[in-house]
Amino acid sequence: MEEEPCSRAQREVDVYGETRFGKVIQLREGQFVGDRPYCPHGCTGPVHRHGRYQRYDAVSGETRVPVQRYLCVRCRRTFSVLPGHLLPYRHVHLPRFEAFANRRAGVGQGPDPPPDGPETAALLRAWDRFAGRIDALRGCFGQLIASGVSDAKHLWSAMRQAKQSLPGILLFLARSHNTSLLADYLCLRPSPL
Repeated sequence: MEEEPCSRAQREVDVYGETRFGKVIQLREGQFVGDRPYCPHGCTGPVHRHGRYQRYDAVSGETRVPVQRYLCVRCRRTFSVLPGHLLPYRHVHLPRFEAFANRRAGVGQGPDPPPDGPETAALLRAWDRFAGRIDALRGCFGQLIASGVSDAKHLWSAMRQAKQSLPGILLFLARSHNTSLLADYLCLRPSPL
């Protein structure tokens, strides 16, 4: 028996340009089990590989990595799965940012080898974005972190203590709050209902 396509209400777009289920267009590796993700718009049924695009792997722009795109058969929307070692919308590797943030918070040695000029600038920009989201991230973590956390260094330490690693933090934010570490990206914002 063939499943019915998503209902019209599921496909409608509201005045903000977002679907009823949010405008999710990107998942992270590790957010799903198996070799194919689920439809992030709430549909059941299969998704098919739907090409890929290239994304810069690092600030230098010397290498690119393929990012797989998928098509939901039921709702006909596409989305991509970001490789697990990259930050969304940043040309920074997770282990490098994690080591950099640990150093800034005073709990680690920093990246090895030390970052060069462009990578240092990218890491500092990412840290500044993180530091500007203290209230939002405290709200996401709620009782998992102490209520008195008021600066980026202590927030980073508390988040690391709660989720053990940057990949754990990112997956928690994506799964539980549909957001990310450095911003509420358009593709991750929940739609107003």
